This record gives sequence, C-alpha cells and structure tokens, in this order.
Amino acid sequence: MSQGESASRRESGRETSSSRGSSSRGSSSKGSSSKGSSSKGSSSKGSSSKGSSSKGSSGKGSSGWFWPLFLIGLLASNVIGVVFLVLFALDDPSHHIEKDYYKKAVNYDQEMAQQRQNLRLGWKLRIDFERPSGERMAFLKKHHMIPETVLTAFVVDRAGKPLPALKVAVEAFPFRRAGRRVKRELKADEAKGSYRATIKLIPSGRWRFMFSLKKGKDTFTTNVDTDVPSPLSMVAQSPTAERRS
Repeated sequence: MSQGESASRRESGRETSSSRGSSSRGSSSKGSSSKGSSSKGSSSKGSSSKGSSSKGSSGKGSSGWFWPLFLIGLLASNVIGVVFLVLFALDDPSHHIEKDYYKKAVNYDQEMAQQRQNLRLGWKLRIDFERPSGERMAFLKKHHMIPETVLTAFVVDRAGKPLPALKVAVEAFPFRRAGRRVKRELKADEAKGSYRATIKLIPSGRWRFMFSLKKGKDTFTTNVDTDVPSPLSMVAQSPTAERRS
C-alpha cells in the first residue's frame, strides 16, 4: 500500500467520527429540549390545576354565604313589615281612642249623675248649618281655600224659651274620620237668640257634635248626630238636625 492511500483512509475515518459526534450531540440537544418542553408542560398543567382548585374553593365560599344572608333578609323584611303596619294603624284617622276612657269608667257614677241633671234641666238644642256670606265665599273660591261652615246652635228651656248668657262648647268629628276632632266655643248672637261658630266640616257626611252648655252651676251635655252637607252645596240653611242625648 502506498503512502497516499493510507493518508486518504485516515482522513475519511476522521470525518466519519466527527459526523458521529455531531449526530450524538444533536440527539442529546434534542433530548434536552424535549425534556425542557415536557417539564414546562407539566409546570403549566400544575399551575392550571392550582387555578382550578382556587376557583373551586372561591365558588364554595360564595355559595356558603347564600343561605345565611337569605335567612337574615327574611327576618329583616318581617321586622320592617311589622313596623310599617304598626305605624299605619297608629296614624289611621279612621280610628280614635276615646279620651280619658278609663277615667270615665271609674267615674261612672258622675256620668249617671250628669244624665240625671240633663233630665232635670230639660234643655233642648238644635243646630243648623249655613254657608259663609257671598263676599267670604268669593274670597275663598278665588284663593282656592276650603270653605268654612257657619254652625248655629239654638238652645231653649223646657218651656221653649231661648236661654241667653250660656257658655257653649262643642267637639265634633266625622264618623269616617273619628281621629279628626274639631273643638270650638260658640259666641252668643243676642239678636237671634242663638250661638254661632265658624268651623271647617271636612269631609261631608255623618258627623257627631258633642255639646257642653254651662250656666252658673248648671251643666248640660248632649250629643247631636247629623249629616253635614258640603259648603258649596248648602243653601241658606240646612234642615234641622236630630237630637241625641
């Protein structure tokens, strides 16, 4: 064998060994990259599993508060409803607690004594309603004000003679709104032998008038139940009211 052939064989052997080394290096680099990618995938999977577990735990916490808050809301709505009903009942003008009802019950004997005194005195009372004068009505309509009613009380003794110089007071209320009480003191009208007061009787309908008449040491009480017309529909005078003692 010549020297040239031996040299060429050595060079080819070197090339094959170098190519094998490069291929082995490439395969090792591929293995390392695949390992890195698999590790990254496993880490991403772990993070996603952690996220899902945290979401699950937060969902369980919110659902755990629902029923306690729901029960608290029911109790609160019940309390608010009861308070509203109590306030509505106390503020309803259709109902009214009789003033000094317990005192009147305790002093029942005095009430009966007053009834006997009413029979002894024998006074009689009737009331009429009149609308205000034309000028007054025009003024009220112009200013969109509620018209008043002129209440006139005629008081006579057992013989039918007018009783002057009396102190006459009245407390009135409509049957539909018993809580709306109106109190007035009537002034004497010597020319007509009557007692008058201007009063707003709203609403129209059935009313009760509780009168107290005093002259010296004598006191006379009586109740009058009558229908009160609207001031706008009144004529000169309304029919005489019925007396109820």
